[in-house]
Amino acid sequence: MFATWCLIVSISCLTSVIAKDVVHFDKWLDEQGISADSVDYETWKANLEYVEMHNRGGHSFTVTMNKFAHLTPKDLIKEVNIVRHQHTGDDHVVVDQVPPESVDWRTKGVVTPVRNEGKQESSHSFSAADAISSYIAINGGKLVEGSALEITDCCHYHPCSGRFVENAFKCVHDIGGLCAAAGYHREHECACNNATCTPFGTVNGSRMVPKDNEQALEIAVAQQPVQVFVDANNPSFMMYKSGVYYEPNCTTTRLDHSMLVVGYGKASTGEEYWIVKNSWGANWGMHGYIQMAKNKNNNCGIASQADYPY
Repeated sequence: MFATWCLIVSISCLTSVIAKDVVHFDKWLDEQGISADSVDYETWKANLEYVEMHNRGGHSFTVTMNKFAHLTPKDLIKEVNIVRHQHTGDDHVVVDQVPPESVDWRTKGVVTPVRNEGKQESSHSFSAADAISSYIAINGGKLVEGSALEITDCCHYHPCSGRFVENAFKCVHDIGGLCAAAGYHREHECACNNATCTPFGTVNGSRMVPKDNEQALEIAVAQQPVQVFVDANNPSFMMYKSGVYYEPNCTTTRLDHSMLVVGYGKASTGEEYWIVKNSWGANWGMHGYIQMAKNKNNNCGIASQADYPY
């Protein structure tokens, strides 16, 4: 009798858990506007279990069942985006200066709105275009949303392959400047069509921040937003919600995603962070931004390959 009762209770509890997950799943589908037919439920459930476990773990950041919760990091971060460290510009000479304690270029009105790269899968084009827009605005020009699509079409080794450009800033100089996002249009898939738009500005090339040097990165960011490459191939990054992101499973060499550092600061708990603009839409992270751990041994490769236009 007792064994039978235990079995009945166990089945009842299991049924309750399954029902709860199904309700959560249906609600998530509705919120994200995604069809159940296009979702692997087991992947979604594994991510749900990860989110619940992580948020109970006392970490410096939280994660959430966002629009990517039905994917694995490998689904989202494509292998073709892996960046090998290379010299892509002039060395940045660190001068003897003390940068301010905190910087946020957004408060100066020189950072364009967060965008969503969607299926273009070319984060480098977005971070480069945004870096150029900020550089021009800081140096007396008007803040204009630069065309990431133009960089994708006109600067990639093989347009539409997803492979990053070797030096987007030098390429923009070579093609005569960058057009506004609203002014550049494709006529043919992955073919450069910038002859039909007028550039809003240009740059001379790029300068590199010394490899793995967060102090040098801080000095550079105090002057202007800086493009960085990071290891984003972790569920914690994919489903990041808020807080200071520190991921011990990150590498500093396997860099597969590009973003724009627009400042830095310190949390009330004392944790230092970089203010980083992503290109996954304003409904990801902190309104499209992530606070990445600063001065934590170059976590996720934030300073492994950083450069900026001049």
